[in-house]
Amino acid sequence: MLQRKEAWRHEAFRRYRPLLILALIGPGIITSAADNDAGGIITYTQAGAMYRYDLLWVIVLITFALAMIQEMCARMGVVTQKGLGELIRENFGVKWTMFASALCCLPTSQPP
Repeated sequence: MLQRKEAWRHEAFRRYRPLLILALIGPGIITSAADNDAGGIITYTQAGAMYRYDLLWVIVLITFALAMIQEMCARMGVVTQKGLGELIRENFGVKWTMFASALCCLPTSQPP
């Protein structure tokens, strides 16, 4: 009897595993595809042709730093119930808040 139950669980997990994987990676795929416009794809292609795999090690550092910063900001938001801009304004003032906001907007602006 116990073996049947274990086999049923294993079969159910096997059946729903692709859906679980898609649920986990879905937001990342959508986010990565959101910024792939024609200019970005050309830039990525040229950079890949020029540097090949020489800068691949940077992805490890960037991924670690990105995960650490995202988790830190999420924890601050959950504990204080305030956004990052509000927390910067409370602790450092309006000038630093505007500077941080400008830094966030700078990489997303593209020349005409």
